[in-house]
Amino acid sequence: MHEKLFEVIDEMIVPKKSVFDIYDKIEDFFSKNDLEKIPNTIPVSINCNQIIYHGKPILYELKEGDVLIVDVCFSYNGILIDGAKTYVVGVSNRAAIKLINDNRNIIKELLTKIKADVLVKDVIKFLNSKINDMGYYLFPDGMGHGIGNTLHEPPFLSLNNLENFNWKFKPGDYFTIEPILFIKKEIPYENILGEGILSENNIASQFEVSVFINEKGEAQILNRALIN
Repeated sequence: MHEKLFEVIDEMIVPKKSVFDIYDKIEDFFSKNDLEKIPNTIPVSINCNQIIYHGKPILYELKEGDVLIVDVCFSYNGILIDGAKTYVVGVSNRAAIKLINDNRNIIKELLTKIKADVLVKDVIKFLNSKINDMGYYLFPDGMGHGIGNTLHEPPFLSLNNLENFNWKFKPGDYFTIEPILFIKKEIPYENILGEGILSENNIASQFEVSVFINEKGEAQILNRALIN
């Protein structure tokens, strides 16, 4: 269902499209497809340019070169699913396009390495090393999280959360992979609305996929289309 929703969003990432229109289209999709909002979550977050997480609806028309991170979670047939995708409007912002493509490819490579008996710290080590080697900066928090009865459960993938470093993935585990990459090293600040903000000379990219470890110990990606 995530794939169908993001196909709708894909067509709306054009100049002069209102961010509010994108929110309305997502709400309409929720209603028409019986998608349930998960309690105690932000079901839809559209993060425009320097806003990198928890973006609130804004009166803004997209323009050439804008970067958007669209993050959507919901419950469908009793299954919680979480996903995000980064877009750039038009073709003029070459730095953003390269960052987005590199981010997508890093996640694809990582997903080939995730299976039963892999440690959380090995996932984090790969991400950090790969991203640093490519000249980007990895946002230290929020690289992924477990999903269970609620949307955010252990293991939490973070450079700052040592408690889950030795978590070993096993059949039945269900979790997200969602690293945020920056072009320049920076610690974002939170405004009074709880939005994460970068400086004007920086760019962020995030893709998020939901992953299940099957009985064979293999990783199955529920919303792979988000990184294709």
